[in-house]
Amino acid sequence: MKHESDDIVHVIRAIASGAFVDWDSLAATPADASVASVLSELKVISQIAGVHGSSRADAVAADEESDEQLQSWGPLTVLERVGRGSYGDVYRAWDSRLDRDVALKLLRRLVPPSQSGSTVIEEGRLLARVRHPNIVTVYGADCLDGRVGVWMEFIDGRTL
Repeated sequence: MKHESDDIVHVIRAIASGAFVDWDSLAATPADASVASVLSELKVISQIAGVHGSSRADAVAADEESDEQLQSWGPLTVLERVGRGSYGDVYRAWDSRLDRDVALKLLRRLVPPSQSGSTVIEEGRLLARVRHPNIVTVYGADCLDGRVGVWMEFIDGRTL
């Protein structure tokens, strides 16, 4: 059992770092039902991570390049980066149409022209309908030049 738990930890580390996982080899290795179930769930997590972004090295490289050039995004003027996550960055930006600061969350991964980032945009639309004092107000979501973004109420303070 110790060997199987070491294998699971190895798989988790590989997923977290964006490294290749040989799922066929793991499936061919005899394991008890609980380990097989965990590996099956980790495979799904790995697939989800693959859909949402590239490896950390690719993300860091793209991030460094985009920070130097990002002065605006659509109608928004980017003022400063205020946060960074696994899949994207959050900027304080100025929305001249609303005449206010907004938080702009941009996904790092570029969307191919054949896709429109519709899943994230649809999530933005759904979030824009939510009204609660403890939830930021979403003002919009769009895909411009292959980058999907959602802009929302900017709240000055520390990041969560």
